[in-house]
Amino acid sequence: KMSNDTTGLENTKTDALKIVVVGARGVGKSTLLNSIVGGPVFENGVSLGEGLTKFVQSVTDANGNILIDTPGQFDINLRRKAEEKVQKLLEVGGRFKIVIALTLSVGVIRSEDIEVIKSILAAAPINQNYSLFINKIEPGTRRKLEEPEKKAEFERLLLANLPNATSHIFYQDLQPSLSA
Repeated sequence: KMSNDTTGLENTKTDALKIVVVGARGVGKSTLLNSIVGGPVFENGVSLGEGLTKFVQSVTDANGNILIDTPGQFDINLRRKAEEKVQKLLEVGGRFKIVIALTLSVGVIRSEDIEVIKSILAAAPINQNYSLFINKIEPGTRRKLEEPEKKAEFERLLLANLPNATSHIFYQDLQPSLSA
């Protein structure tokens, strides 16, 4: 069941795993969560201008995990609200997985994504306890990432821009059928 109010999560200590996905608008946060839950629970798709997700939303999956979707971190007011919500959720304690979603533009990390990652890491006391989910990788970029030395250099450059490096980096190829 979808909830648009995470107040209950903020006030309830639970042993459930909470998976929080954050990132810039249009990087595939809702689509990623839909793939985890196994169906179209979170609204997703192409959006012109601002993102589709306007507030923090949560759903509990069949295994009891709490999946939390956040608005795209472009609008500064939405970013602050989402950061505050994530901070409150983390303060409750329990088991969390923070996933920061981002995309590449012709193999280059977008400055918008770096700013969002830095903002999230500054707002939440997660240190290196987060994952990066690099989504919508184009075929040419994928071929280069298959070369171990180029992948290592890419990751070195990515992590050099961040205050707290993580070793959890996941890659997802562009799926044209999801962009329609």
